[in-house]
Parts: sequence; structure tokens; C-alpha cells
Amino acid sequence: MLAGAAILVTSCSSSKQAAQTPTPARTVSPAAPDSTPHRAAANPLVPVARVYLDPGGSLHVVQVDSQDVRVTYKGRYRDPQLSPDRHTVGMLAVDSLDDGSGHIVEVSSKLKLLRGGGFFQEIEPSGFIRSWAFVRDGKAVAVYSGPLHFAGTYELYDTSSAAMLESAKDPVTDASPDWVRALSP
Repeated sequence: MLAGAAILVTSCSSSKQAAQTPTPARTVSPAAPDSTPHRAAANPLVPVARVYLDPGGSLHVVQVDSQDVRVTYKGRYRDPQLSPDRHTVGMLAVDSLDDGSGHIVEVSSKLKLLRGGGFFQEIEPSGFIRSWAFVRDGKAVAVYSGPLHFAGTYELYDTSSAAMLESAKDPVTDASPDWVRALSP
């Protein structure tokens, strides 16, 4: 297990636990690289300053103390985002697909949420994910998804349970919910 990935919150479960005093992170080397983040045993609350993908597609988080921690290995991810509370990271898992005409395209059908050094939720909407964002102060995730072509669907998910809360269809209008308008181009 990667003890230095004590990066985001005190627990990967949905139950609430009291936050501990932050402790400095350590630099560690992974024993066996894989495509999933590693979990730390006792994860102190350490806010994240920013997230990014390296050229190999691995996710890095930079903690507020400037510690840069790679939390995925050999992964194929895109569009990493940090929640407003700076304790949850989301990213799209990338797959390759033949578009029917012999061309291979990269698509994302899963949104993975990371907290406490490990994935704690996976959201798989009704189509390929075109865009997504944390909304409602990070307590929810808005996802715009659909087939490779044509109109899509907007869906709102609870961050802690991955349960769908609301949905809306295209087109976006002035009457659309705020979380839908946040994703419209």
C-alpha cells in the first residue's frame, strides 16, 4: 500500500469521521505499479492544491504543502478536476472504441471519484461522458453524456453515494437547472 498517498480525507467510506491534524506526507516509491490508486491506512486530512495528468496518463495530486503525489499508475484518464472543498478528485476513465467506420476514438463512460487515496465512487451514466463538473459545493456531480452523435442527457449525481438525483434533456434553456447550465458549451 502507498502510505504517502494520505492525501485527501480521513476515510474512503461514506460514514463521517472526525478529521485528524494534518501530518506531512512522505515520498514513497510504489512496489508494484498498477492502474488503481493506493490507499493509506490512516489518512489525515490534507487538502489538495491542484491535480494534473502526467504525459503517461497517471494522475498526480499536489497537496497544499507542495508535496506532489502520483496516485494512479499506467492509467488512461482525462479531465481531472478538484472539488471546491479540495478533498475529492474526479477523473474520466478513457476507453478506445471503433466508431463503426473503422476509426478508433477515445471515449469515457465512467467518472471515477477519488478521496482518501483511493477510488470511493464510480459513476457510469447512460452514455459516453462529454463533460462533467462538481456542483453544489462538491456535494454533487453534473454529467453530460450520450451516444457518439446526437443530443445527450444531463444527469446529477450525489458525490457520496453515486445515486442519480435529477436528470434533464437537451436543449439547454434559460429554464434549465443551474447545474445543467454549468455544463452547457
